[in-house]
Amino acid sequence: MNKKKIFLIGGVLIILAAISFTYLEVAFGAGIKNDHAAIFSGKIKGTVDMRAEALDHDILKISVMSIDMSTPVLGMAFHLNYDGEKIKFLKYEPGDFLENGGSPFYLVQNDEKKNEIIFGETLRRGDKFPLGGGKIADFYFQIMKKEPLNFHFKQGAVSTMDTVRQDIDKIVWNDLSLDKNGRKITDEILSGQDVNSGQNVENNSTNLPANFVTMIVMGVIIVGLVVWIFINRKKENGERLKAYE
Repeated sequence: MNKKKIFLIGGVLIILAAISFTYLEVAFGAGIKNDHAAIFSGKIKGTVDMRAEALDHDILKISVMSIDMSTPVLGMAFHLNYDGEKIKFLKYEPGDFLENGGSPFYLVQNDEKKNEIIFGETLRRGDKFPLGGGKIADFYFQIMKKEPLNFHFKQGAVSTMDTVRQDIDKIVWNDLSLDKNGRKITDEILSGQDVNSGQNVENNSTNLPANFVTMIVMGVIIVGLVVWIFINRKKENGERLKAYE
């Protein structure tokens, strides 16, 4: 086979692989915040997620969850924005994540003008700081209008104790969007669950990281190129053998 032809085909395949990587990076990486590069390199130190559950009498429960915290957690704080014209905040209940480490202090305030809940929770210095995951808190709302809803984290911070109190970097904060029927609308790669009428179900969207899928695509392209070159070389060798005979 002509070497120029091989290089040309190889260049085209490399371009296709680059396009595939860009497409998959966008398709699978949408909705992820806070250090995008760290997410795909596997260096994130934890995730704060939200899950929804529809209760009786038009009550909606939003559970804020910690997932895979790799550094001991002393406390956390965030502002939770909600659609104030569609839902009304009723109350909150503490979760078990930090409660398992001791008796945390809470600061919870609802700002009706800004439609946001200011939440803060911290353990004492002598308490046991938890790892892993668990429920941070439940927030209860009354649904005023049966319409799509959005919940957004602002100023999220997770802290630890290393000589002095300090914030943990590379924490992913996942926002939450619900359709008018209370089903989760998601394009995030880290969440594999959906909520429908208070029941957890499997999310039909893929959860594979973009770099893993891209490796598969590039592997298929490279194998295809090698096979194609092998077949053509074998064909050329056969033709040369016939010509020699």
